[in-house]
Formats: sequence, C-alpha cells, structure tokens
Amino acid sequence: MNDIHNEIQGFVYGSVVQAGSITGDLHIHQAAQSSTVMNRTITADALMRGPIQAIEGLAERVATAERAASTDPVAAASAYEDIASTLEVNGYHGHALLMLQQAAATLEAGYCHDDAAQLLVRLIEDMIGAGEASEAAAAVHHLHRLANSGNLSAGVATRTTYALSLYGTVQHPFDELNELARTLDLLAAAEDSSFPLYALVLGEAAVATNQKGYIRERIGIFSTAARKTKSEDVRICTLLAAAEATDEWGDLVSDAKKHRLPPAWNAAVLARYARYLTLTAAADEADEYWREAINRGALAGLGVDTSEWLYAIRENTLRYGPITDNLETHHLAQAMQASGGTRLLPTIRNNYEDALSELRARKLPAACQAARRALRESVTSGHLMSEQLAAELLAEIYASSGEPQRAAVLYIRTGNSESLCAMAGGLGDIYLDVEQYIGQSAPWQRAAAYAAVATQSDLVPDDHVSELVAAALTEVEASLAGRTREGPFAPQVGLAALDVLAALIERANFEQAEQSIELLASLVYREPGRYRHTDEAHIRLLTGVLGCCKPLRSAAAKQLIDMLALDEHISDQVVDIASPVIMLHPDLFVEPLVDLAVDHQAAARLLIRLNHPLPEENALAVEAFERLVSPYEPKPGVTALGLGFTRDSMVILNLTQSNRDAAARALLGRARDRKEAAANRADALVALRILSDVISADVRTELFEAGLNFGRGEEDGSALDTEFGAMSRHILSARSVFQWEAPPLLYLVSSWPRLRRLLIKLNRSKL
Repeated sequence: MNDIHNEIQGFVYGSVVQAGSITGDLHIHQAAQSSTVMNRTITADALMRGPIQAIEGLAERVATAERAASTDPVAAASAYEDIASTLEVNGYHGHALLMLQQAAATLEAGYCHDDAAQLLVRLIEDMIGAGEASEAAAAVHHLHRLANSGNLSAGVATRTTYALSLYGTVQHPFDELNELARTLDLLAAAEDSSFPLYALVLGEAAVATNQKGYIRERIGIFSTAARKTKSEDVRICTLLAAAEATDEWGDLVSDAKKHRLPPAWNAAVLARYARYLTLTAAADEADEYWREAINRGALAGLGVDTSEWLYAIRENTLRYGPITDNLETHHLAQAMQASGGTRLLPTIRNNYEDALSELRARKLPAACQAARRALRESVTSGHLMSEQLAAELLAEIYASSGEPQRAAVLYIRTGNSESLCAMAGGLGDIYLDVEQYIGQSAPWQRAAAYAAVATQSDLVPDDHVSELVAAALTEVEASLAGRTREGPFAPQVGLAALDVLAALIERANFEQAEQSIELLASLVYREPGRYRHTDEAHIRLLTGVLGCCKPLRSAAAKQLIDMLALDEHISDQVVDIASPVIMLHPDLFVEPLVDLAVDHQAAARLLIRLNHPLPEENALAVEAFERLVSPYEPKPGVTALGLGFTRDSMVILNLTQSNRDAAARALLGRARDRKEAAANRADALVALRILSDVISADVRTELFEAGLNFGRGEEDGSALDTEFGAMSRHILSARSVFQWEAPPLLYLVSSWPRLRRLLIKLNRSKL
C-alpha cells in the first residue's frame, strides 16, 4: 500500500521526467481534445512543476485529502475523485487515473474493502470502454489483490469477478470470448446497469475477430443494451456491432443519412457501412458511401478519420478497379491530417506503433496485445487501410509465435497470398484448414484461401478434394466469364482457383476433369505475341489429366500440342512442365510433333528426347547450325547471356557429319574465348557434350586435347567475370574411380578404354 502511495506522490509532484511509472507519459496531447484549452503559461508551468502545482488550488486540495486519509478514508477518497475530475477537465488524463487509484488505495487502507473494489471496478470498466485497457494493469493488479484477500462481500466479489473477466477477455492473446459472453448473459439477466458496456466490448471484439455468432446468438441482449444505455456513443457502437452481425443496416444508415445522429457519428456510421460494402464486394456503392462519410467527417471536424476514409477509397479502388485519376487520394489524406481536428475515438497511445516496437524487441505477448487493440480500434472507426495493416502485423506476430492457423486466417483477411503461402510451405506435414474461407465475399480473401490450398495440395484430405475442385471450377468459370470484379493489382482469385485445379486434378473425379478440359479449351488460342497468366497452371492441369485419366488423354494431348504450336515463350513452358509425361506417351505425340518440328524448336527438342529423328527438311536445324558457326565479335561494353548453345546443339543432331563437326569446332572456340562471359563458355561445354556421340573421330581427338587443357587449368580466366576461373575444379570433380561425375568435355573421351586411364590419372593429380 505504501509503495503505491509513494509512487503516486512522486509522480504527481515530480516533473515530467518522473512521469511513466504507471501511465507512461503526461499525455499532454489530450489537452488539444479537452473542452477547456489551457493557457500557454499554465501549460509551460505544468511541464516544469507538474499539474498539481500548476493548477491553482489543486495542491492544497491534495494536501487536505492526504491529511484526511488516516482519519476519514471515505472523505479522503471522495476528495481524490474530485481532484481526478479537475485533472481530467484540464486535459491531464493520466494524472486523473492515478488519483482514482490513490482513492482506491486510501479506501483499502481504511479497511473499506468493498468501496475500494467498487471504485476499481468502475475505473477498469471506464478505461476498457474508452479503449485504454493497456493503462488498466495497475488497477487490475490492485483489484486482484482485493479479490484474493477474502475481505469482500459476496455481491462485490461477484462484481469484481465480472470486471476481471472483462479485462481478461480484452487482453486475451487469441480473443477467446466465451467467458465474456457468459458474463454478459448473467449481467443482462440481472439487469445490471453496466451490462451495455459489456455488450459493447463483446460486440466490438466479435466484429474485429470475425466471431459474429456471439452477437447473433444474443441479438436481443444487444438491442436491450442499445435501448437502456445512457451513452449515445455506446448506443451507436452497439447498434453498429449488431448491424455487422445481422447484415441489417437499413435503420441505422437511414438515421445517419437523415442527420438524426450526432454529426461525428453520422459520418462514422456511413464509413462503417462503406467498409461493410467493400468487404461484401459492392464496390461502387461502397465508393459512394466512403465519399459521403468523408464529406460528413470534414464538416464534423474529424481530421484523422477523414484522412483514413480517403485512404479507404484508394483501397477499395485497388481491390476492385478500375484504376482512374480519382484513385490518388494520398495528398488529400495528408492535407486532412495536417488540418488537425478531433478523432472519433480519442486515444492516448498509438497501438500500431506500440505493436511494431514490441515485435522488434521480440516481446511477442505485448506486441500481440497492442496489435489486437489496433485492429479493434481501426474496425470500430471504419479505418479500412489501418485495419489491413494491423491484421497483417498481428498475423506476423502469430506466425512468429508458432500459431500458423491463426496467422493464416489474418493473412486471408488481408489477401496476403505471398506471406500465407511462404508460411504454409514451411510447415511440413501441418495442414492449414482454410477451406471455409473460399466462400468469402471479398475476392482477394478467396484468392488467398485458394493459394494456401494449392500450396498444401498434397495434404488435402481425400474426402475434401471433390468439394474443393467443384468450388475452384465455379470460380474459374466465373472469372473467365467476367463475373468476378477485381482490380489489376489485387490478388486474382481466378488464377488462384486454377492453381488449385492444377494441383488437385489427379485426385478429382472424371466429370470434374472433363469439365476442366472443356473449360480451358478457350484459353489455348490467342493472337501472336501474347501470353496468358493462366498458361503455367493450364499446362500443369493438362499434364495431370494426361498422367491419370486415360479417357481424356487425347483431349489433353491435343491442347498441349496446340500450345506447342504457339509462340516460343509458351512452347518452352510446355517442354519444361509437361515433357516428363509426354515421354511416357509417344503414341499420342510423335506424329504431331514431327509436323511441328519443321519450324518449332520446342517440338524438335521433344522429338529428340523421344529418340525420334527430326524431319529431313528441317529449317530449324539449318538456322541453329548457322547461329552456331556464324562469325561473332562481342561489342565493347556489351555482354549477352543465354545464347542458346545447348538448345541449338540438340536441334542439329540430324544434320550431316560435316555440319556437326563444324558446329563442334565452333562451340569449342566459344568455350576457349576468354573474352566471352563465363556462363556462355560453360554453356558451350555442355553443348559439346550433347554432340559428343555424333562427331567424327578426328574432331573427338581435338576435343580430347582441349579437355586436357581445361583440366590442367590452362583455360582458366575470363575478361568479363571471375566465375570461369573456378571451372577447372568443376570439370575435374571426382568422387572415386567408381563414382565419377565427368565434366562435359572430358566425358567425350571417357568411354575410350585407352584414354580412360589417362583421364583418371589426370583427375587424381589435380585433386
């Protein structure tokens, strides 16, 4: 008791430097929002001496209360409460809280335990109702001690339990609302005067955490709470929570549009409705309500809130499109912030910045509490952009705390597919069950849920596959038909659903596979020089059908062949993704590939992999040969990478012996050219390996001699980069005589018995 008393005394009489033992700062910025604007002289005096000395007559009142504490604790406590009211009126909110705690300590010291507990209960409830749960820790600690002392009457002890339940719910790291819901039921049944506050806290927490069932199950209690509360703020916030849970906004929005609410709340109700419309994919209507809320908020002097709602218009447009000149609201938002004004919900802390600081310090419990406060605050105020930021930060905190399922829900809420998939991909065999979110109204949330399913497709339970594939088919069909509205920079739900189809198609039923093939047929053909974002997933889906569904193999093969006939970018994707399965079905591909190989390199490469000769009249082979043997001279200051030596060497395998020999000599020249980039020199060596079986004996001897030079390190060094200097190590990487990874050039002669012994000897000498 004495420790608390001394701490408060030191704070009140000391300078601002001493402030912080309980509340953390003087909260001078609250003065701007106070109904009484302090004189600048008083403010300066308060900064130097503290508000007790600066406010006229207050020091004497404090001294009187201290003298009365030992003889008449009830009177002293009443005096402290009056002093707290004076401090509050003058903008010293933090000091007012300390005085109330001093009043409770005085009552406890005078053995008025019930009075002390009741005062602390009111203090805790008021702080939580004002969004200041972080400041209530000292009062809660004091109330806990009183509750455990055994000195409270039954009724007060019960009331104390309710207040502690309220605080525990607000501070719960996972937003567990069961206990608060039970407490609300008991208070409502007893018609306790404080139950509207408990309904408000439960409602705001349920909306912020998407647990709206708690409200729907008690809609009668919420209606009664809104009717019986004496606070207009509590009434409107309770009605907002009920509207969110029941989707019944008509009466509340009508009152706001007809100016039947206080000016600030007229704007806030319209902003909350606009948020609801944004999240339910009514983008155009949402834009209208955001703008109306901004107009009302500016007239009501809500500078910060109006700025946030301007950013919400930007968010709404980015999510749904179209992108127009009206999108750039940033400068207007900054101007509104600079204009000052009040906030709809005054706050003494920046909870988002607190969460960032705590996370940076790896204080995860504190970071979690601050981020949850920031999330609730932004949802209540209709600050859509800040809501997204707070949700992402909370998701990061949960992910860092080993709570991936909770993090996944929040990543889906913000549409952060990238972070969600990165987390899901690192969980091993832990399956994130997010299937319920593929039915969300907001397309970006569905996109994130589909992305998570695709990432963990191998972990999807068998009995869930059919339902997921059916939902993905419906989503892809809607996207292709243009029924899904999405902005160009928002996560694309159609693409994400197509990824799910491609990942699960091998486990889908025949009807679903057939529907997928038919649905994607229209995506094959396009104008020259164009590609689609769907191409990769499309090819993977066809590959899956080709590998598992025999009746549909011909249809899948036809689409793959048609895509091979398209531009190089797309045909290369077909080769990279589908070639392993194509190799298993030569009967479906050889004949059409022969026709395509005349003028399509990708088809020619596939024929070579199928060990089938290329067409005799093959213009591609001639062009590839000319590229390999044509004279070249690097331009000064220009380095070209990815010259295609490997690809071209595969295409010329069916040319004449003299042409193959000439190409091999040309490749050797590029490999030995120290003016060439190291990556290109290595690529030339790999291309020589491809030609090793089809060159003449004379050329093979030349290559063998060159290989010895590479092995001795005589070809090290490059004028363009340094990586080729280490090639000799890679060329001569031997594990043992029986487990040997031969380099490209030396592999040319490794099959010759007479030279193999020399090669192994050289290897050993280099090692």
